[in-house]
Amino acid sequence: MFELSENDFIPLDGFSERWRFADATYGYVSPDLQERIRPLAAEPASAAGEEARSRHPAPDSRGIEGAEFDAAAEPGAVRDWLRALPVSPRAKVLVSWDARTAVLTDWEAFIAYWDDFCHTASDDVTVWSPDAQWTLAYWHDDLLRFSSRPHAI
Repeated sequence: MFELSENDFIPLDGFSERWRFADATYGYVSPDLQERIRPLAAEPASAAGEEARSRHPAPDSRGIEGAEFDAAAEPGAVRDWLRALPVSPRAKVLVSWDARTAVLTDWEAFIAYWDDFCHTASDDVTVWSPDAQWTLAYWHDDLLRFSSRPHAI
């Protein structure tokens, strides 16, 4: 279980990936949803990155169980697929890009702005709930894979 305290967060204004959510050039998330995107400080982001690496193997891994979806589809179709997954809209989720960059948000916010969290050609992203047994992996070539076992993707 991945536990966080209030000291584990930094303000969105100090986050290296703030542009994803607050810069109209790249993507703009409403201010009320920006408040639900909580960047992790360096140490907890590193711990999240370690866990993400154990959950996110190569996309061509064979024999892996899970549902896959082509994220190159219309963004609304991707949102529909994500909403159909067995995850509560209020579930807290960790989103990790690398060993230094992670946020805590909720599943509903992730779905609403999934394409700001996951950019084609540049991002490999791991999403999971600290208190649940599932993982969503996104690869920069637009593949999404959901597994209900934490280390099975």
